[in-house]
Amino acid sequence: AFPIIFIVLIAWGVFWIDPRDIKTRAELSIISLLSLIAFNFVMSDKLPDLNYLTLLDSLVLTSYLFAGSATILSIIGNTYVRKKNIKITMMIDHQARLWGPVVYLLFNLVFGYAVSTHPI
Repeated sequence: AFPIIFIVLIAWGVFWIDPRDIKTRAELSIISLLSLIAFNFVMSDKLPDLNYLTLLDSLVLTSYLFAGSATILSIIGNTYVRKKNIKITMMIDHQARLWGPVVYLLFNLVFGYAVSTHPI
C-alpha cells in the first residue's frame, strides 16, 4: 500500500512546480499515472482474482482518481496562467498543496472502512 500512496503524493507534487511550466507538470502527472498502472499490473499477477472489492482495490481506485484529478487541476491552473490570471492559479496550487493529500488520506480511510464493513 505504501508505494501506491507514495506515487499519488508524487502526483500531487506538481503543485510545487511553477504553474507556467506545464511540460514538467504534465510529465510528472503522466509518469505517476503510468506508475500506478504498472504497479497494478504487477500486483494483479500476484493476487488472486476475487469477485468483490478488497481494501487494496479501493486504495488503487481512489489513487487513480486522485492522480488524475491532480493532472486535471494542473491543466486548469495552466489555462488561467495563459489568460494572465496568475492569482487564481496560485490559489488553486495553494489549496491543492494543503487539501489534496489530506482529502486523499481521509477518502481512503472512509472508503476503506466502507469496503471492509460492507463488501461490494
